[in-house]
Amino acid sequence: MLKSVRIKNDRGDILELVGSEKYSLTNITGLNPVAAVINTTSNGVHDGSRYNSSKLGTRNIVITVSLEEPVEENRMDLYRIIRPKRDVTFYLENGRRNVYIPGYVETCELNPFSQKTEVQISIICPKPYFHDIEQSCEEIRGIAGLFEFPVTFPVEGVAFSEILTKHSEYVTNAGDLESGGVFTIEALGDVVDPVIRNVETLESFSVGISLVKGDILVIVSYETEKSITLYHQGIAYNVINDVTDDSVWLQIPRGSFHFGLYPKLGFENAVLRITHENLYTGV
Repeated sequence: MLKSVRIKNDRGDILELVGSEKYSLTNITGLNPVAAVINTTSNGVHDGSRYNSSKLGTRNIVITVSLEEPVEENRMDLYRIIRPKRDVTFYLENGRRNVYIPGYVETCELNPFSQKTEVQISIICPKPYFHDIEQSCEEIRGIAGLFEFPVTFPVEGVAFSEILTKHSEYVTNAGDLESGGVFTIEALGDVVDPVIRNVETLESFSVGISLVKGDILVIVSYETEKSITLYHQGIAYNVINDVTDDSVWLQIPRGSFHFGLYPKLGFENAVLRITHENLYTGV
């Protein structure tokens, strides 16, 4: 059951398609997993062909809505929000998933000969995966704060913090495929040569720098966006040259995996936050 379907354009205008008094949603296509493109090579000697590679194509979402009265006024409002070639974000929520996907408006066509005036909106999504609307964030820190208000003071005293020795935490990817993420290291003191590691696969990302109190190191490992930035005293620095040769841009596999922070010195002075989105092949 569809709870919500909406389209947001590049100016922030939103077209609501469920429960709207202006438009009635009649059909949506393009929500299933996208067909794969299989590349093969054949020759004149052997039967069949040889597999070379495969990939998913682009996603084409086609939305059909009928216009309620006043038809002309609602049609003009629709054209104001849905403009061909402009980028949009398509949102959908059903009983199991609440997702979005970026795309571009291909067409917005009116069918004046239908019994009830209908408009068909075609959106091309170059990246075929749906993103979960909620981001997941796990945190690993060397010191856990224990002091909270309101507070009472027993005879034996109150612990203000606790030094932790557990360097890793489970990161869960509940999507349909592995995904990148944003790994943020915040320095509460001196941290030397930080290393982030997938404990199960032993893949790691190492940076040969020393962080001081207040520094923030941000590592982005998405498939189409990879970067590493150091924020020091309010200035951003590209520190890609400080990444070690054996480093791997960490991906978060499906399921639950241990990720940990293992600096050469200063684990107790560091906070690692791992932020990622679940990706889905269809809804």
